[in-house]
Parts: sequence; C-alpha cells; structure tokens
Amino acid sequence: MAMIIVPQKPWEKPIGIGLLNEPQSNASDIPILQQYYKDAYVRIRQNVGSDCLLTVMPMLWQQGPYDGNWATFMLAPDYYNMRHEWHDYHVWGFGADKWTPDKIITWINSVETKYYDEWKGNGLFVGEWCIASQFNMDDKTLKRFADAQIKMFKKAVGGWTYWTWKYYEYPLTVDTKREWSMKAMIQRGMLQW
Repeated sequence: MAMIIVPQKPWEKPIGIGLLNEPQSNASDIPILQQYYKDAYVRIRQNVGSDCLLTVMPMLWQQGPYDGNWATFMLAPDYYNMRHEWHDYHVWGFGADKWTPDKIITWINSVETKYYDEWKGNGLFVGEWCIASQFNMDDKTLKRFADAQIKMFKKAVGGWTYWTWKYYEYPLTVDTKREWSMKAMIQRGMLQW
C-alpha cells in the first residue's frame, strides 16, 4: 500500500509517493524489499517521468539509526528527491506495567531524540505519529507529551505528518480516541509548533 501526497490543484503533479506502508517480514526479505524500492524508483522516474518526492520505509521493526543498511540506501547522487520514513508511535510497547507518562517523556527527550540526531541517511520523514498513549493523561501532562514529540520531530528534515486530521469518531460525548485526531488536539491547545 502506498501513500500519495496530492497537490491542491488536480492538474498538478503529485508532491510525493510513499512506496510502501509499514512492511513487515523477516530479515531474509530485506533484499527483496530494497529491490522493490529500486525498481519502483526507476519506473516512477523513467517510465512516468515524475521527479516527485519518494519515501522508502524499512521493515517496521527496523526504525532506528543503526537498523540494517538503511542509512546508506538509495542516496544521492544516484537517487534524488528521496526520503526515509519512520512511523513513531508511543502507544504500543509503552504499557502501564513498566511505563508512566513521565518515563515516556523522559525517554523521548533523552534517548529517542538521539535517534534523530544520529540518523545519517536520506532526509528523515515521520510519516505517522500521534499523541495517543496507553495512559489517561491530564491536559498538562498530555501537552508535555505532545511538546516532547514535536520538538523531536523538528529534527526530521523530511518533515512529519500526523496520523489523521479528524478521527472518524470525533467528536463524541466521551471521546476516547481524541489523541488520534490532529484537529481535536489543535482545538484543545495540545499541538502547537
């Protein structure tokens, strides 16, 4: 499944294409995945004639600065207008049994932000994120959580996109999914950059 970022005017070229969303397989399939990206690049650049941005995404379990050979994959000058995509959620793997909101915020500020500093490959693009979590945070804590992530994502030179503008269940009387909705978080003052 690919993501296409479409311009405002339908007659203009696409701005960018995510060549694959969250690939998951074992390590032996990485060469196949990387060949797919190279083949797609050739088809888009030569057959279609497009110079739009293209994002490549490693296996879902390889989203770090030293996971595999991704930092040296499809670099300029042989490839152009490339971005490397990570999805950076703090929902899964941060369960209440071992984590607290303060521990996650500290983790983001002291450990995870270094991943962005240490990345040496194509411009990093955070293609999905949100401020949902396993915790029911008060607004003050949720704002600190959001601010820590936004500060970190500013280091992604390829930019970022929030998971969704408006979660399909928003607004609800009891809005349990509000942190997934960028619109809801902006309205509540949780997202500011």
